Amino acid sequence: MIQKIKNREFVVTDMLTRYPKARDNDSLLLAYVWMYQAGGKNYISDISMKDFILDFIDKRFAEAEGIIRCRRKLQEEHPELRGELYEQRHKLKESVKEEIINWDDDQGSLFQ
Repeated sequence: MIQKIKNREFVVTDMLTRYPKARDNDSLLLAYVWMYQAGGKNYISDISMKDFILDFIDKRFAEAEGIIRCRRKLQEEHPELRGELYEQRHKLKESVKEEIINWDDDQGSLFQ
């Protein structure tokens, strides 16, 4: 399990280093990681969507959640891997946290 996590960190670090636009775009990062796992862009045309889905279900490709979690952790620990939107996202995080803390029952609920 540890080796699998270390391999994911290596691949995500490589993709964030090679493709700076992927630092702010999780969909692009996922595409690059999965393309790498499929054998590279020269081999991606050999894989049909059906084959990709079957391989994904059989866990031959990393799950999106794990890749994104890894990206977050790497960017937290390595500022050079952060994208242009990193600071904006963290500023928003604080305002959302404040909003939740100061939630007023008069604002209503999603479940009413």
